[in-house]
Amino acid sequence: MSRTHRTIQELSPEYIVLGLLKLQPSHGYALHQRLETALSQVWRISLSQVYNILHRLDKQGFIQKSGDVSAAQDMNRVPFQVTATGDRHFETWMRTPVGPSVRAIRMAFITKLYFAYQLGRSDLQELIAAQRSVINTRLDKLYAQADSVPKTQFVNRLGLQLRIKQLESLQAWFEETIDDIPIPLEKET
Repeated sequence: MSRTHRTIQELSPEYIVLGLLKLQPSHGYALHQRLETALSQVWRISLSQVYNILHRLDKQGFIQKSGDVSAAQDMNRVPFQVTATGDRHFETWMRTPVGPSVRAIRMAFITKLYFAYQLGRSDLQELIAAQRSVINTRLDKLYAQADSVPKTQFVNRLGLQLRIKQLESLQAWFEETIDDIPIPLEKET
């Protein structure tokens, strides 16, 4: 999978909807309200987007209608739940570190931290360590690349220096905030 395709996939709001349904089956409006409450500083997703995502996930077999659908007064209030296929899809996303960019960390990684905490996952520290490793590996490659760019290619050097500073700022963010992340209480199964 190309890096661009991976980035688009890891930043897909479909994972937020899957995660919220994994936490609690609900209908579109309730999902949107929960998203606005829990992740409004990370994601901006309209109510119509939530309904479109629900439709796509249902077609893909990742979610299904739950409860008594005929009792729903309004078809927009039909509750959904995650299927076994959807759960596997979500778990694969959760275990895969995101790309080494500020945007991917701000959106996808912070979202993964939210779900890891809410789901009471015992692998929260492993998720953090894996993500830090991806950033450090990319930073090492950029340092090596920066040494090989001639001084006459100042635009390329500036672009590389900016990219390095962005990743260094992510490293600093991890160092400064890692202790602020509470260890989740394990959920009862």
